[in-house]
Amino acid sequence: MTGKSKYWTRQRTMSGGNRRGDVVIPQGVTLVTEHAFKNCTELTSVRLPDGLLSIGACAFEGCTGLTSIEIPASVKRIGEYAFEGCTGLTSIVIPGGVISIGCYAFYGCVNMLNVSIPASVQEIGCCPFGGCVQLANPIVCRGQLLYWPCAQKGHVSIPPGVIVIGKCAFRGCKELESVSIPEGVTEIGRGAFWGCRQLTKVEIPSSVTEIGAMAFDHCSSLASINLPAGMTHIQGKAFCCCTALRHLTIPEGVTFIGDGAFAGCTGLESLAIPPSVQHIGDQAFSGCTGLETLLVPASVKRIGDKAFKGVSKVIPEGAL
Repeated sequence: MTGKSKYWTRQRTMSGGNRRGDVVIPQGVTLVTEHAFKNCTELTSVRLPDGLLSIGACAFEGCTGLTSIEIPASVKRIGEYAFEGCTGLTSIVIPGGVISIGCYAFYGCVNMLNVSIPASVQEIGCCPFGGCVQLANPIVCRGQLLYWPCAQKGHVSIPPGVIVIGKCAFRGCKELESVSIPEGVTEIGRGAFWGCRQLTKVEIPSSVTEIGAMAFDHCSSLASINLPAGMTHIQGKAFCCCTALRHLTIPEGVTFIGDGAFAGCTGLESLAIPPSVQHIGDQAFSGCTGLETLLVPASVKRIGDKAFKGVSKVIPEGAL
């Protein structure tokens, strides 16, 4: 077998006419390359060969008619966006040999009902199951909460053993109202609660040291937030457009407030910036029109462009 025949490419898909119905990839193929079947919307099932090692990025992206695919036990890696938008898939079994799942690998598989992550997985990218709105159970892998069922309403408690709330884990949970995060969680990932517009309360434990960019972006009902003492950075747009937020105390020890961190928090009436802060990013408090006065400590070495646009009065420490 030549080296070329070990790879199933998009060129081979198109030249062979295998773009619809059932496709059988022959024995000996070890890699389905990136984009190999991308947007083959009339593809309904694929039989992958034993000995296949890797499914490339975007390999089956947009295959909306795909309803059946069995991943062989030999596969080690599933690339980013590999099955994104495969809206016909209702379930998939990830075999025990897989060690890596890429970002957005199954994103937007809106009819997928169940999936499980084997213990063999050592590396998993961001938001692999985002938009899989029919999944009924939380998905946790190696201490990382990857997905929370969007159908759950009201109050939820994150189970013990979770260390990281993954990127976009609660994105799309439109009827989520409050969340209890257990002690032991150290990180809330990028966009973790983005757009949870009914969320009013989050209990963040002292173990959390990092809140990612856009973590609570557009949580427009969030009325209060307790930022833990161990934090040093508030990332960009972490609380952008939290319009119900009224009062905020940034804990001592925070040195960095990122771009747009609290931009558009129009309801914010009081804010205390500690003397540990050294950096305030571009538009960090832009649009906080409810703030009449803001005292900026002398410790701040950089104030970004339009950082306080819309704030009635900004007073540098020592100017009183």
